[in-house]
Amino acid sequence: MSNAGIIYTTFPYKDAALEASKSLVEGGFAACVNIIDGMCSVYMWDNKLESSQEVVMIIKVLKQKMQECKEKLEEIHPYEVPCILEFECIASEKFLKFMSMFS
Repeated sequence: MSNAGIIYTTFPYKDAALEASKSLVEGGFAACVNIIDGMCSVYMWDNKLESSQEVVMIIKVLKQKMQECKEKLEEIHPYEVPCILEFECIASEKFLKFMSMFS
């Protein structure tokens, strides 16, 4: 049975990802956010092949906070159609305790 989750998303640049991560953590929506800069994405947009540099965000969240975290992320995300992927997982007891203290 899952007790935690990961939300994966991408941002256009590091400053936007950092601002969003601060909003999610300070607002109690997420316990922790990892930001990975320098990813190259290849995708179709308006029937045209595109590629761009993006920033990955990995958001660690308690299972009971997952929905409101996704809603907040959609609200603050700069993309018209943000990639927001949810994964349920099982956190270790120590990490679950840490997450519970801050979110």
